[in-house]
Amino acid sequence: MRNVLTRFIQLNRVELLVLATALVMALLSGLIYLNFGQASVLNEAAVSPEKETKETTSPIFAQEGRDLRGVDDESGSGPEPAQDSSAAAVEALRPGDSGRQPSPASMPAPASAPAAQPGSSGGGQASPPPPVAAESEAGKIHVTLAIDSGLRQLELPVSVGENSTVFELLQQASSRYGFSFGYSNDSSYGAFVEELDGVRNDPGTGNFWLYYVNGGYAALGASSQTLSEGDVILWRYENTR
Repeated sequence: MRNVLTRFIQLNRVELLVLATALVMALLSGLIYLNFGQASVLNEAAVSPEKETKETTSPIFAQEGRDLRGVDDESGSGPEPAQDSSAAAVEALRPGDSGRQPSPASMPAPASAPAAQPGSSGGGQASPPPPVAAESEAGKIHVTLAIDSGLRQLELPVSVGENSTVFELLQQASSRYGFSFGYSNDSSYGAFVEELDGVRNDPGTGNFWLYYVNGGYAALGASSQTLSEGDVILWRYENTR
């Protein structure tokens, strides 16, 4: 077998040399092509961001070109430049520009009007509440109650009903002004005052509470003496001996 191969090579040396040369040239061509293709791919990858930027920004440049052409057109019939909606809103709300009115889209939505209250008049405004009636003074008289315990003196204005008694005056005044008031019932005199403003009657020393009507000593018991407008009732702690 080896002899056959050797004889074949000797007879076809030229053809085998040409074939080997062709194979080497084909391999070299393939390597050169592969290297060139990789270089092209790398170049395209490096250039692609720039292309993307140009493609992204090109519509803006095209729009600006149309705007400029519309302005430079000698006939004045070119398209008007597009106006940004936010810029239009700012321009419409700019103070001092009386010739421009804000578009409805740029104006803030108005606050909803408050609902009319029951019993309110037209226009959505509630009618004012009726004035509170002042306390009626009909049937009232104004008197002055003075108390002199020897420790302190009080002079208190009091409004009472007509035909009120001195005893009722003491009840109302003590409740209103907060001084102490004690009494007992006597079969002869009716209500008998035992204590006023923290001071009690003292039978041992003969000190008792006595009262005066308009400067004069009272002739009736406190539950029997009626009052008139402007009366001054003075209760004084005195020694009766």
